[in-house]
Order: sequence, then C-alpha cells, then structure tokens
Amino acid sequence: MFNQAKVFQLLTPAKFVALDIETGNAPADAVENAIDHWKAPKNWKPETVEAKREEMATKKRDKAALLDASPILCIACRTDNNSTIFHSMGDTDLKINWTVSDHGTEKEMLSAFRQWADSIITPATVIAGHNLTAFDLPKIRNAFIRHRLKLPMFLLPQLRGEIGNDIIDTMKLAKAYTMEHRDTLMISLDTLADILNIERPKQAMSGAEVPAAFERGEFAPILIYCCIDTETTAQAAQLMLGIANNLI
Repeated sequence: MFNQAKVFQLLTPAKFVALDIETGNAPADAVENAIDHWKAPKNWKPETVEAKREEMATKKRDKAALLDASPILCIACRTDNNSTIFHSMGDTDLKINWTVSDHGTEKEMLSAFRQWADSIITPATVIAGHNLTAFDLPKIRNAFIRHRLKLPMFLLPQLRGEIGNDIIDTMKLAKAYTMEHRDTLMISLDTLADILNIERPKQAMSGAEVPAAFERGEFAPILIYCCIDTETTAQAAQLMLGIANNLI
C-alpha cells in the first residue's frame, strides 16, 4: 500500500496516458438477468429463436466478464512520467516497477483512481487504449455510476460544442499501419505488437483466462498481465502518433 496523498502531490500533469482494465465474471444473477432480457428480431421463425436463445445464453455465460455488471479488477495507467496500477483485490506483495494501489473493494479502487486522474489528467492529455472506446471507457463509466460515484473529469461526456481529451483507440488506428490486417474486424494487441515490431514479454495468461485466475485467487499474474498490456499499448500509441522517444 502506498501513501496516496504523498504520491499525488509529486505527480505532474500528464501529456499522455495509456489505460487498460481487467474484469472478473458478473454475478450469476446478473448473467441470468441478461439472458432473460434478450429479445430476438421479430422476423425470426420460432425455431430459429429457440436455437439462437440457447446459443446466446451459452455465450453470455462464457463471456460474463464482458457484461456491465462484471467487476473491474484493476485499472493500469501508463503516463509519460509515471506507471500506476489500481486494483480491488486486497493487499498484495507485488514486486514490479510500477506504483501499486491496493484496495479491498471496487468502489475504493475507483475513488482512488478518480483522485489520481483528476490530479494529472488535463484537457490537453491524450488518452490511449486498445479497444478503448468500445470497452474500457464505457466499462469504467458504468462502474462509477453503479457505485453512485462522480466520474473523473476526463470521463464526463462532453457538452455540444466543447472539445474534450483526444481519445486514441489503438485498435482502430492500427489499420492505418497495415495492409495485411486492414480487413480484420478486431486487431488484437498481440497482432498490433507484431505489426509495429514491439517486443513483448512472454505472457503467463490471456485476457480470457483472467476471470478464472481471479476465482482461484491468483491476483499477481492478473496485475502483471495488465501492466504488460498497458505498456505495450503505450508504446504502440506513441509510435503511431509519432511521439515515441526512440523515433529519429
């Protein structure tokens, strides 16, 4: 556990922030509620509806970590001068070159993340992430509202006519840097790393394995995995935006 007040005082406004989150499975009742509220298109035949209902139910149970009700386990943030990971899995003895913010609940983690974000993210800060606009940002916003917490300033929807932070989704931007994968619907972070020739440490798990690892109490591998993905995302975004330090 680190002294948040002291760390926040030392932070300076960030020019760039890369974000990534990991989630656990939604509670069983939330999964069943999502299944019960599924509606098929009106022009489908009854036999098609029943077949698709079973398929959909299986998919929602298998992908329970993608539902709105799924808990956020951690939020990793890589800035141009600081690396911090916030998590809700209790005290950990994690030996990594990141600041680790331990919290016992999702609500406590979100409050600490908001304090951090409002301390260093200004309207001029570029926000980057892989599949950021379709997953991470909506998921974080939903979690704040579920807990009836105020959003960090950078996450507030912008009013008409106002200009908010530049949001860079590396999944979308990737297609400007590849011919081979230009028709791929969702370019994975691993594929993007290959496209940009970014070396990645050998991964102990994949994102799909995170919920099961959490249920087994394997917290450290989840945090390390999230930090590695965030570092890769930061490198990819900075390369594609032309702001990487190793460009000449």
